[in-house]
Amino acid sequence: FEVLAADTNIFCVTRASSVSTGSRTDSGVAATTNWVKLKQVRVSPAAPVQFYIDDVLVASNTTNITTAMLQPFLSLKNTEAASKTVNIDLFDYISTVGR
Repeated sequence: FEVLAADTNIFCVTRASSVSTGSRTDSGVAATTNWVKLKQVRVSPAAPVQFYIDDVLVASNTTNITTAMLQPFLSLKNTEAASKTVNIDLFDYISTVGR
């Protein structure tokens, strides 16, 4: 998930190592200061990456998907003079590889 300085919505992003731009899909969900539940699902290496916001499927990216295991991370970049914060209530990573 990604929200850049000029974005008003949350974007769903996949990026393979062979491409620097990746695929960026507008979720249609406004980026606000409200709590949201973000979830990414990939059931197999050949499957698309599915993006859920508050348990609603908002995007399914099929291009620029890495062949390696997904590596979730969080990055907060401040491009303004105002302070930025992010609050994380729960981070849960479940891998079902080999099941």
